[in-house]
Amino acid sequence: MEPPIPDALSKSTLGNRTLVLTAWLHFALGNRLSQIIKVFNFHLQMRLTSGGLVQMWHRLASRLEQLIDTAWEESHAKRLVKRLRRHQDHVFTFLDQPGVPFENNLDEREIRAAVSMRKNSYGNRSDQGADTQAILMSIFRTLRKRGHHPIQTITNALAVYIQTRQLPPLPAPTTADG
Repeated sequence: MEPPIPDALSKSTLGNRTLVLTAWLHFALGNRLSQIIKVFNFHLQMRLTSGGLVQMWHRLASRLEQLIDTAWEESHAKRLVKRLRRHQDHVFTFLDQPGVPFENNLDEREIRAAVSMRKNSYGNRSDQGADTQAILMSIFRTLRKRGHHPIQTITNALAVYIQTRQLPPLPAPTTADG
């Protein structure tokens, strides 16, 4: 069970709570800016504009930059800042790019089959085995996303390799997803 907003953000000001709530309504639930503005302006008697919300979301990105630039002593904070620094340009991509999800659930679901297979086979026995499995799973997923039957496509590629000693290129996508 998730804590109520006041408990989760106990030291937040109303502005920060509004920022989090509006970002959640927009990016997690898919509400349009006009819907959010209408709720805040009419029902809550808070005057908001779509430009104001976007400015608040961009101020959040600015605050992240300040946190990244801070010198931290604690090892967990240093590790987090190092990762944020490396991915800083992509953390808030979902704010600017329509269609980009704010979470990575699809990616997590995509790798679940490979993780289950590794678990059920008691893991990889060597680094080379782990590398081989990672490459094969990547090829398998790419072929499936491109609308091809992975086993048949790999079998055909191996047949071409046996005859020509050259692997053929990945086939072109056959679905709208590719």
